[in-house]
Amino acid sequence: MITDPKLPTDLISRIWQALRADGKDPDNLRVEDVAAVDQFHIRGKQATVELATLLADQLTEEASQILDLGAGLGGSSRYLASRFGWRVVGLELASDYVYAAQFLSQQLGLAAHTEFSVGDATAIPYRDQSFDAVWLQHVSMAIENKQQLFSEIFRVLKPGGILALQEIIAGEGGPVLFPVPWAETQKNSYLSRSEELLVQLQQQGLVVLEYQDLTLAALQWFERQAHNRSTSAPPSLGLSLLLGDSFSQMMKNQLRNLQEQRIGLVQLLVQRPF
Repeated sequence: MITDPKLPTDLISRIWQALRADGKDPDNLRVEDVAAVDQFHIRGKQATVELATLLADQLTEEASQILDLGAGLGGSSRYLASRFGWRVVGLELASDYVYAAQFLSQQLGLAAHTEFSVGDATAIPYRDQSFDAVWLQHVSMAIENKQQLFSEIFRVLKPGGILALQEIIAGEGGPVLFPVPWAETQKNSYLSRSEELLVQLQQQGLVVLEYQDLTLAALQWFERQAHNRSTSAPPSLGLSLLLGDSFSQMMKNQLRNLQEQRIGLVQLLVQRPF
């Protein structure tokens, strides 16, 4: 049995406390128990399922090697591993997130199928042509050097490999209202417009196979979330655990940013040519 004093980091301790406060048993953890915090992106697990389904249609081998860039707490990595049997390597800048991802995978029986390490998406520490697919979900808006990001992704993809991407983009409605989940101020926000993103990908030799605008779905999801927060007490385990005191304002700003078309959400499948 796991006891709080033995938990390896403060973040994991807070997750365990929140699980108990919500009536969950962290010593008998299920994947759905942590979905509220380990699916750190718009539309939560539903977004992961939809993108993964598109990716699976492009990959035929069960032993596919997937690189999850900006893996966070590893929720998407664990879904890809458990649902499709893929081997998933997660790379994340924040060391406390990496430790939490490793620990959660161990508790959920997925440590043999997932691996997490600290690393930079613009300097990927893996050899050329080593992955069948790269997973990029709400990451590029926090990276200034898009050329280096997509160049590195091209490098580590095998010929014919797929980049599965869900990203927030700049809209036409004016400047983003801050703070938002990826940045407290404009200083750390690097949104591309839709047409800029497509050019950035193509300049690195990547070919766009599929493009979807999910802005309306994102707005509807945020409106439901806002309604739920106004009508019932939020659970202890949620994104507020990661975002802290700014959580409430970030959620309000994200809703307004979507309503006023200051941001959008797109989903793409992109391929490194054979």
